[in-house]
Amino acid sequence: YPGFRLYARSIHDVAALRDAFADIGVDVHTQAADIELVMRMDRNLSAIYWAIAIIGLIGFSLSLGANLWANVDRKRKELSVLRLVGFRTADIVWFPMVQALFTAALGWALAVAIYLATAWVINDMMATQLETGQQVCRLLPWHYAIALGLTCGAAVLAAGLAGLRSARVEPSEGMRDL
Repeated sequence: YPGFRLYARSIHDVAALRDAFADIGVDVHTQAADIELVMRMDRNLSAIYWAIAIIGLIGFSLSLGANLWANVDRKRKELSVLRLVGFRTADIVWFPMVQALFTAALGWALAVAIYLATAWVINDMMATQLETGQQVCRLLPWHYAIALGLTCGAAVLAAGLAGLRSARVEPSEGMRDL
């Protein structure tokens, strides 16, 4: 059937179909070069996205860790008084940990809200160029879960140093300032 049209399941299958037809001697015309260009751009943009995300995660961790460290120094007297009235070291370590987890969870929720608003705007702007029901900007539920896990994990690691610092607060420090 000269001039027949065959549709691939996805753009990833086009090269394999072209090669299969070439093996049996059927000459086909594909947009494989354009598809390869788009796939290469997708890989490059994904690499850039991940580099930015990792740099952001490291920056978040360092910033939060420095902030929590400063909070421990600023609240040194209060922490020593808590130690003086019987709080154990483990109880004192939980203060920066809980603060970091709340900060991370609220930051994640704010980031998700900003993403949802931005995704809605982008999808609305591109709606005329897409089929009904298609979206340009979309995250799956497991993407949200991974982001929350990484954010909370980074927050706990950042809070670990502040927790160690707060564990070294001596009960006698609260007595000196009275």
